[in-house]
Amino acid sequence: MKVLVVEDEAANIQAAKEAFASLGVEAIFASSLEEAEDLLAAQDFLAAIVDLNFLRSAGKAPEKLGGVVSETLNKKGVPHVYVSSYLHGGRSWTKLGLFEFTQEIERLFESKDNPILWQKVWNWLLDVYNLREVEAAKDRYERNVGKPFEPPD
Repeated sequence: MKVLVVEDEAANIQAAKEAFASLGVEAIFASSLEEAEDLLAAQDFLAAIVDLNFLRSAGKAPEKLGGVVSETLNKKGVPHVYVSSYLHGGRSWTKLGLFEFTQEIERLFESKDNPILWQKVWNWLLDVYNLREVEAAKDRYERNVGKPFEPPD
């Protein structure tokens, strides 16, 4: 299984790497819009986890770009969620949500620099989108048709 993670904070990336390694999931990281677009053009992903605010390109200030990546993921038929941290009442909160509804699904109390948060988000994606079956179906398609599945335009 391969997941795209769009995140620009080094501590959060390290925590996500630890989490996905412990789960046996191949995680590919992009820290900017430019990197995410390049990876999506070159590779297929089973799912994606996207920060709401990150860099357009190296050396730029963070912007609210999660929706831009979400549009590309929708076109490619890749299930995805956003994970964003914020401060409230002197405490750091992390929220999980769907771009389509721009609403919070679940408030997760771990911060993004905690591998447990990334494990919880991945398990949520696995369950809600039935990713194990999706991956198995794509594998069957490729075996039977002789080429990778591509969603229709």
